Amino acid sequence: MTGFRGVLKITVPLMAVFFMVCGTQTSMAFSPKKFNIPKKGDASSGGEGLSGAALDEAKGNYQLYCVMCHGNEGKGDGQLAPTLDIPPANHTDPERMSKASDERLFKTISQGGASVGLSESMPPHNTTLSEEQIRGLVKYLRVLCGCQYKG
Repeated sequence: MTGFRGVLKITVPLMAVFFMVCGTQTSMAFSPKKFNIPKKGDASSGGEGLSGAALDEAKGNYQLYCVMCHGNEGKGDGQLAPTLDIPPANHTDPERMSKASDERLFKTISQGGASVGLSESMPPHNTTLSEEQIRGLVKYLRVLCGCQYKG
């Protein structure tokens, strides 16, 4: 029985990484979407306008795509965090998060960490999430940190 458990301990995290990278819509995996990344000067979301169904969807997407690395509460302590070369961001840290513009957060989520000089372990999500869903995640990150961009 220990052999089977050992296989599960390896297989489950590998499957989680596969679905994080490829998403559940693997037919789109090779056609990244081009999004209009918010520009500096666009109104900072600060979580504003994120309530009801939009909040539930953003939180659900965070649970599906982000918690494996960033943790259930966004503190950077997810199950895969110890295996990464660079620790995941703590999304509840208002000091750090207020230094990141919505434009930067959007680009990080849609194009991956390497697109903004962060870890290559952070995969792009523009093949699995729509522009609207990524904007919802940016707003949800503002809810988690309880902060807005301060420039």
